[in-house]
Amino acid sequence: MADTHQPVHYGVAITTTDSKELADATVQPRSDDSSNDASSVASTLTPAPLRWKIMAILLVTAIGFGSQWSSGITGAMKSTIKKEMKVNNKQFALLEASEDFMVTALMLVSGLVTDRIGGAGAMLYGNAIYSIGSILVAGAAQTRSYKFMIAGRVVRALGDIATQVAQYKVFSSWFAPGNGFASTLGFELGVGKIGAFAGKASANIIAKRTGDFAWVFWVAVFMNLFTNVMTGVFYWFTKLANRRFHGVRDPATGERLTEKSKKFELRRVLELPWTFWAIMAFSLFQTSTAVVFLQNATEMAEQRFGTDSIAAGWYSATTQYAGMLTNLPSPNSAY
Repeated sequence: MADTHQPVHYGVAITTTDSKELADATVQPRSDDSSNDASSVASTLTPAPLRWKIMAILLVTAIGFGSQWSSGITGAMKSTIKKEMKVNNKQFALLEASEDFMVTALMLVSGLVTDRIGGAGAMLYGNAIYSIGSILVAGAAQTRSYKFMIAGRVVRALGDIATQVAQYKVFSSWFAPGNGFASTLGFELGVGKIGAFAGKASANIIAKRTGDFAWVFWVAVFMNLFTNVMTGVFYWFTKLANRRFHGVRDPATGERLTEKSKKFELRRVLELPWTFWAIMAFSLFQTSTAVVFLQNATEMAEQRFGTDSIAAGWYSATTQYAGMLTNLPSPNSAY
């Protein structure tokens, strides 16, 4: 009797269709390959060396020196501006308040925009707008146009808002808290105050020597052009550094500190301690009181001491910026 059973093969038969599907499955990449590649690229980056950090400090400090030059020249020439432009105290106060109001109203918005585009980008655009406003202010001084000067100061304030926030953002991406952030920021603020002192103290000297107070504002324009050049160099420097090095980590949270952030988390703001909000409340009243005094300090010195505008400018500049040495970091400062 013939055996009708077929031999049994203990294996898996693969059809042509199955083999094609298996080949396709092996060829198709996984969905997370791109993220793995990005993480592998990030892992190959090294921390920024010290010489790169020092270069970043020098560039930002040069930017701060130039941008602070014109911060106090209007108040230093209050008597001259009132005389040459034929304005009274009320109109001069409105001239100063036009810029202060813009800074107060848009500072928070500027912080959100800076988080989006990065500190270097915000400084680049902000200083360009600031220079345009400075040119308008200098042109208004040249033509003795009060209303045109107000418009120029409003434009200049838009650039000033962006650069103020961006400088802090830049340092936070290069130095972690407790690892050089406060020392480098103090150094930058100290040098910036030196620039403001030089601008305010020399304002009346330039006006007297040239015979036209408009030259004070044109000198400020030249300083702003220098600031734009330094900002362009720093923008290129930051782009190059981002391709070569990774950011630092916050020692408290372990998070990587980046220059850009597309996500705003209100929860993080609400987690700030009450001491932070107490300092903010103190600054609100202290700053508003100090600004009123500083805007009128030169004219008050002229009337109180019976001196000319040059000596009064030196007095008011010393009063305002004598504390610049305290901003410079001490050798033993750890934070």
